[in-house]
Amino acid sequence: MRPTTALAWGLAAAWVALTIAHRVLLAVAPGAVDPLSVVGHLGVNPWLTIVLDLLISLWPFAVVGALVAARQPRNPIGWLFCAIALSEQTRGFASTYARASVVANADALPGGVEAIVLGRLAAYLPFTLALFALLLFPTGRVPSARWRPLLYLFGAYTATILAIRAFGTWPALYGVANPVGVGGALGAGLDALFGILFPGVWSALALTVAVSLFFRWRAAGGIERQQLKWFVCATSLALASVSAFWLLGGWVWFASQPAWLYVAAVAGYSGGIAAVPFGAGIAILRYRLYDIDVLINRTLVYGATVATLGALYIGAIVSLQGVLRPFIQGNELAVALSTVGAVALFDPVRTRIQRGVDQRFYRSRYDATRTLDSLALRLRDQVDLEALHSELLTAVLETMQPAHASLWLREPAP
Repeated sequence: MRPTTALAWGLAAAWVALTIAHRVLLAVAPGAVDPLSVVGHLGVNPWLTIVLDLLISLWPFAVVGALVAARQPRNPIGWLFCAIALSEQTRGFASTYARASVVANADALPGGVEAIVLGRLAAYLPFTLALFALLLFPTGRVPSARWRPLLYLFGAYTATILAIRAFGTWPALYGVANPVGVGGALGAGLDALFGILFPGVWSALALTVAVSLFFRWRAAGGIERQQLKWFVCATSLALASVSAFWLLGGWVWFASQPAWLYVAAVAGYSGGIAAVPFGAGIAILRYRLYDIDVLINRTLVYGATVATLGALYIGAIVSLQGVLRPFIQGNELAVALSTVGAVALFDPVRTRIQRGVDQRFYRSRYDATRTLDSLALRLRDQVDLEALHSELLTAVLETMQPAHASLWLREPAP
C-alpha cells in the first residue's frame, strides 16, 4: 500500500475513532448532551438518535475525501474533504468534552478549558476549507495564474481567524473565559476584527470563488465541463434541501413534530448536504461522468411535470368544489375527478415538457431528432437511389456535423 493511500484511509479511520469516542462520552456523561442537538431534542430510543447523529455528521466528506485522496493523491480536494470532516468532528467532540468537564462534573475530566479553546478553533475551519476546495475544483488547481494570489489570501485569512479565536477575549462559555485571551484594548480590537472577518470577509471570499467558478466554466470544455455540471447539480440539491429545512422552521420546529417527521426532515437535510461530496467525488474520479446530462434532463422534465400537475390538481379541486357544491355535500367527488384528470394528463404534459426542455436546453439533440423524423417521412416512399443517397448524406451532415461524409454501396452480386 502506498504511503498516501495509508494516510488517506488513516484520516478516515481517525474520523471514525472520534465519532465513537464522542458517542461513548455522551453515554458516560449524559449531562454533557447539547440541548440543541438531536439527542437534546428527541427523547426517543438512543439507537435512533445515534443513527440521526450519524446522518447529520459530515461522514460523506470523510469517505469521499479518503477515496479521492487514495486514488488521486496529487489532487488536494480529497485531503481538504478529509480535513473538513475531521475539523467538524473535532469541534463536536471538544464541545461535548468541555460540557462534560465544566458543566456536568468538573472533577471527572481534566482539560475542559482547553477543550473549549479547541472547539472554538475548529468551529470555523470547515467554512474556510470548503471555499478553498471550491476554488480548486475539479482539477486541484486555480482556474488560471491570475487567481493564484487568492490562494495566499486564503492562507492568511485562515491563519488570522485561528489566531484571533485563540487569543481573543470571546464571551465566556459555560462560565469560562479564554484562559490565553489578550485583555484590554488589544483584546477588544481582536474581537472587532473577527466581527469583520467572519462573516464579512468570508462572504466576500465566497463571492470571489463563485466568480472563479464562472470563469472556469467559460474556459472549460469536454470532461471538465461535465465535472462542473455534476458539482453544480449537487450544490443545487444541497441548497434546495437546506433552504427548505430552515424555511419550514429548522431544528426547533421539527423537534416539536412527530418523530417520523423529524427523522424524514433530518434525512432530507443530511441527504442534500451529502450530495455535495458525492457529486464532487463522481466528478473527480470520472465515474459515469456523462450520465449527468441524462440526470439533468430527467430532473427538469419530471420536476416541471410534477409542479404543473400539482397546480392543475389543486386548481381543479377548488373549481369543482364550487361547481358541485349546490348538488352534492362534501368534496370527495371533486377530489376523485381531479385525481383522474391528473393521471390522464400526466403523459401528454410530460411529453410536451420534454419537447420544450429539449428545444430550450438540448437544442442540438432537438434539431437532430427533427431532422431524422423529416428524413424518415421523405424516404418512406423514395425509390430513386440517387435521391436516397443525397437525402441520407444531408441528414448525416446536419445531425452529426462530420468534417466529411461519403456513402458506399456494394455492387449487387452477379
